[in-house]
Amino acid sequence: MTEDKSDQSTHEIINPTRSFYQRQLPESCLSFTSDRGKALFRSALADGHLESFFPLASQLVTQHEPSFCGLATLCTVLNALGVDPKRVWKHPWRWFEQDMLDCCRPLESIRKNGITLAEFNCLARCNGLAVKSQSPPIGAPEDDPIGYQTGLKEFRSQLAKITALSSAFLVVSFCRASLGQTGTGHFSPVAGYSPEEDRVLVLDVARFKYPSYWVGLEDLYKSMIPVDPASQRPRGYTILSYSPFLEKANCLTCNPNPPSITRINLNKSSWAILSRELSPILESVKAEPLSVGIQKIYAYISTSLAQIPNPIEIRPGVESEAESLFGQISSSAHLLDDGNHPEKLPPLLIVFALAVLPSHPLPLDLKFLEPELAYLRSQLHALGECCSLENDHEHPQEHRFSLMLYLLGHGRILGDSYMGTRPVMFLRSGLSDGLCIASFNGERTITTVENPTGGFVSSFLFLIRKEGNWIQTSSYNGIAHDQLRRLPIPTAGTDLTLSFHRRPLPEGCLSFTSDEGKDLFRSALAEGHLESYFPLASQLVTQNEPAFCGLATLCTVLNALGVDPKRVWKHPWRWYDQEMLESWQSLESIRKNGVTLAQFNRMARRNGLTFTSQSPPIGAPEDDPEGYQTGLQEFRSQVAEITAQSSAFLVVSFCRESLGQTGTGHFSPVAGYSPKENRVLVLDVARFKYPSYWVDLEVLYKSMIPVDPRKLTV
Repeated sequence: MTEDKSDQSTHEIINPTRSFYQRQLPESCLSFTSDRGKALFRSALADGHLESFFPLASQLVTQHEPSFCGLATLCTVLNALGVDPKRVWKHPWRWFEQDMLDCCRPLESIRKNGITLAEFNCLARCNGLAVKSQSPPIGAPEDDPIGYQTGLKEFRSQLAKITALSSAFLVVSFCRASLGQTGTGHFSPVAGYSPEEDRVLVLDVARFKYPSYWVGLEDLYKSMIPVDPASQRPRGYTILSYSPFLEKANCLTCNPNPPSITRINLNKSSWAILSRELSPILESVKAEPLSVGIQKIYAYISTSLAQIPNPIEIRPGVESEAESLFGQISSSAHLLDDGNHPEKLPPLLIVFALAVLPSHPLPLDLKFLEPELAYLRSQLHALGECCSLENDHEHPQEHRFSLMLYLLGHGRILGDSYMGTRPVMFLRSGLSDGLCIASFNGERTITTVENPTGGFVSSFLFLIRKEGNWIQTSSYNGIAHDQLRRLPIPTAGTDLTLSFHRRPLPEGCLSFTSDEGKDLFRSALAEGHLESYFPLASQLVTQNEPAFCGLATLCTVLNALGVDPKRVWKHPWRWYDQEMLESWQSLESIRKNGVTLAQFNRMARRNGLTFTSQSPPIGAPEDDPEGYQTGLQEFRSQVAEITAQSSAFLVVSFCRESLGQTGTGHFSPVAGYSPKENRVLVLDVARFKYPSYWVDLEVLYKSMIPVDPRKLTV
């Protein structure tokens, strides 16, 4: 089929000399989709060093800002580890997206300057991950050959270990120029290792520039050595893992067996939401008896669990100790204010209430709770100051004053007795931070500054308490400061009972990352029916609206085929994004109604693709058994043919309900086929809901039969 010239897009064509459509990989890097790259993939798979690949490839995202490589990498890892963000991405789905990772630094600042390795590690800890980070020695290898060889050996050992796991991942922060690429510092996850060739598979999150590639292990290690100008330290690598047995909130400790029965079930962002809501309650009970404070906190949390996650939980494995502890708490009658209380105060929430009421001394018969409360408070404490602590880990010799909103419900910095409502100035001076007290003439002019830290100060962050809100302004060189703006605070009120963190796959669908799914992958690879997978997986995008499955699928195919959109996505890069596919139908209309198969085909044609489209006969298979069998055989033949090549792809438009999934109509590309098991690999573009899975070919064919109620004549 030839291109329909009458359907050409009216988007302005950008001068290609001022923009770029991908970059050619340097000789040291082998494309993941090349013949040699596929051979390395097969070798690493046989050696057992591609276990990281399956979950990472299922959740790999593309950075959507030039400086968001760290955020995109962390999102990929968090989603690959199945961490629940405990806040909604787009209703009703909970899923990590780059714009949600703003708990350590404002997005505008990251958009301008990116993040350092220390800040990346801090963000990871803030969102519940255990972090182990290493950097090469400063200087050229010949300056410290023993240190260099020791570090290289350790890096190789860690890579071999982590790529054989699917429960921990290794992220590299490196200098692109050292690999012969264009650009400077960059983050990306590592998904595989070939011991035979000593090469590493990097899933580059800047897929519009350099899709996934293999690079020499020592070359990658050397690329971490150049000093990052922002931190004045070499870059490095970080190993990230997550476990329900690890501390969820405390950035200081990741001890799997801490001395406590309960633990805080919050991350930095969800704690900010809860603490803001608790602030007026904590203010109102300062002069009240302890029992009043407990009951008010209990009443609020009990009626608000739809808006917030359960803030506290019993640590797994200590249920019997918890029962004993809670029995002691329940027997403390003084906690109940003359019967004016809810019918039952669950001891778990009493513990939480006591943890956030530090100004109230414990009665004698509750002294046994002091170690428990101290540990919980250390977790809440860490949620307020984890960013400065991350810097402390790197520079323990620096004298610093931590700026934290300690137990944010108090609405004060470091407690009322210390700061009250006076303006506070947070100093950042190279490697050291500090806390100052600033006097202001009105709201705009600094008159005096008390600087306990002394020394040169390169920038300021001012925090002022005004009308119940913290207001921020920045200044450089300590002179004038910018226009006031409100601190970004996570939005409260998201109903978590009406939101979802993924859906369990129905019995007929096998997860791509399961043992059975991996076995099917190996079988299909050996039979030559995964050629489509390599380019599609390199460019798979997630639909960013509930009805954008057709747009996300088409973007994946266009980018996998290497089609130049001839228009800029984000300067200076040309790359297909879902919002670029607006044509005769507005994005608002697609956002509301999605697209039909006919409309999908028309968009494909408009963007230079030729296609063949088929649909099953209308009606149940028994109504036209011959037509049904003919169509099924043709579908099987097309799947077998297309999955054995990388220059054409097959897309399915199907009814989710027919597969036992939730939802109605959906689009996704098909990336593989196992003739032995007669199963098809679907790369679902709704990865926040159903990551990639294998499904029976005939079941998938039957799911195309239900009539699309939106079907229009186009």
